[in-house]
Amino acid sequence: MLASTHIKLKYVLLLAIPLSVSAFTHLWNPIGFPYIVGDEGHYIRRPLHVLDQLDPQEGARYDHPYFGQLFFAAIFNIIGYPDSLNPEPGDVNSTQALYMVPRVIIGLLAVFDTFIIYKICERLYTKNKTIAFIGSILFAVMPLTWLTRRIYLDSIQLPLILLSILFAIYYYGYGSAQNSKGDGSIDRSAKGLRRSIDKRTILIILSGATLGLAIFTKIPALTMIPVAAYLILRSNRKYVRKMKALGLWFAPVILIPAIWPAYAISVGEYDNWYSGVFSQAERGGSGIGSIGVLFKIDPVLVSIGIIGLVFATVIRKDLFLLIWIIPFLVFHTIVPWTQHFHWIQILPVFCIAGALLIDGLASALAKKPRAR
Repeated sequence: MLASTHIKLKYVLLLAIPLSVSAFTHLWNPIGFPYIVGDEGHYIRRPLHVLDQLDPQEGARYDHPYFGQLFFAAIFNIIGYPDSLNPEPGDVNSTQALYMVPRVIIGLLAVFDTFIIYKICERLYTKNKTIAFIGSILFAVMPLTWLTRRIYLDSIQLPLILLSILFAIYYYGYGSAQNSKGDGSIDRSAKGLRRSIDKRTILIILSGATLGLAIFTKIPALTMIPVAAYLILRSNRKYVRKMKALGLWFAPVILIPAIWPAYAISVGEYDNWYSGVFSQAERGGSGIGSIGVLFKIDPVLVSIGIIGLVFATVIRKDLFLLIWIIPFLVFHTIVPWTQHFHWIQILPVFCIAGALLIDGLASALAKKPRAR
């Protein structure tokens, strides 16, 4: 009994430390750092337009799908924003308060991201909770992850991407052990089998739905399809069941983002939608060359992330992180409009790869014989 309590307390402490640090780094001084940029005003105005006009489309420009403004609109409606702040036009304190509330919401999402990264590592690398701890700590404290402090669609999109991957990992790891009895024997009853199938179905639907919402927030989340599909196909199941699961998973991935063009068609603005999407994609930029900006912001995390990615792929023979990042790099090579904040989508890759590298080096040093 005491041993079990000790293990639980140790687990809670391991999880509480990165969450506490993340809460400090992502919620402290939300208005003072980083400085406010123009795009943040757009992503505050659009939810207010939704609440005022009950219409997700603002104007004739179709640049991004609707989940970002719908998400904020729902929260604003619950907390009574902005009326609850009693804003006064021209008052500096009122303006700061109007920006502070959305930034606090974004900061809370970053804390949630830290939690999901911990759980992803914990479930995927089950024999080593150190990787989960290091990965979540890196996300909590490294300067590059402070990009998530701004009110960007990418900051709203990231927890949805991580949740989709986490649910796929739960599905991937959901084997006969989850369907065992308390004495360790396998529950082969019809009830046990039905319960197992129901849980797997729920996990598949949740993974697909969260990725669908991520794409409905911003189109580049399409690049996350391969990594989640890889986890589903990697599961220990028969080929036919894998294909059925993949088909079930794809349904919400496709149908949820399809709401965006369907809405444009319903209001007779398909041409505006088509031209808006392609004009957004055709904007000039440096593509993946924008990683140079990331090096300037945080050379440590980028360096250990890249080295860790090579270590995970070559030494550990783990393709998970590689499949996560390669579609992103391909997409942003084809579509050159890439800013530094677009890399928010794969910040967890750098953190997890860095954790694998640090843990691998620590293990190697621990095994090295000491000189007498």
